[in-house]
Parts: sequence; structure tokens; C-alpha cells
Amino acid sequence: MGRLTTHVLDTANGKPGVGIAVTVFRLDGERREIVRTVTNLDGRCDQPLLEGAALEAGRWRRARRGSP
Repeated sequence: MGRLTTHVLDTANGKPGVGIAVTVFRLDGERREIVRTVTNLDGRCDQPLLEGAALEAGRWRRARRGSP
């Protein structure tokens, strides 16, 4: 089974993107929020954004808010 993860980097400063809000939306006629989380001290999410049966073919969007 697959999984969707993310890693946010501040490439201007060579550091992880800490505390960045990450949201995943399913786009299937309407935009539905599926998961919302925040990056940790390594710029990653503690759990996969999607995995197993939740990770199915379709149109998705991953959005982030904050700096970097």
C-alpha cells in the first residue's frame, strides 16, 4: 500500500519548515478537506497525510500555510 508524505524546507536558509500548516483536499466535484496537520521540527508531518485505502486514484490538492 502507498502513502503520501511531505517535507517542507526553507531553502533560502537551509532549514526545515517548522510549524507549517498542511492541508490535503479531495477534488471530486467539490473541494473536501481530508486531513489537516502541522510540520514538526524536521519539517515533516508525524504521520503520513494519506495511506492505505484512503490513498485512492483521484484529484487531490495539498496546500500549506505559513513561512517558508
